[in-house]
Amino acid sequence: MAARRGNTSCMKTVAIKVIEQEMQEVEPEIAYLRQALSGKTAIVEIIGIPGPIRALSIARMAAELGAHPVVSTFIHIQSRSVCPASSFSWKPE
Repeated sequence: MAARRGNTSCMKTVAIKVIEQEMQEVEPEIAYLRQALSGKTAIVEIIGIPGPIRALSIARMAAELGAHPVVSTFIHIQSRSVCPASSFSWKPE
């Protein structure tokens, strides 16, 4: 057991070093994206593929980079199932 725990802590140390190195490499790109997106509106549309989970993930990333995400969806309706506007009983006053 002791050897196993020692190996785990060694792997953890290596993993932390790799993550720190990766973060240093991508930090200039993240800074650029923060500058470009800060205060802007990011419109993210939910579509069938890849779906709502991907859209919400993108919206969260945009928010983390300083943008104001707006998530929208457009439901496709076949023309034969749409009622004409004249069939509704509500009329503006």
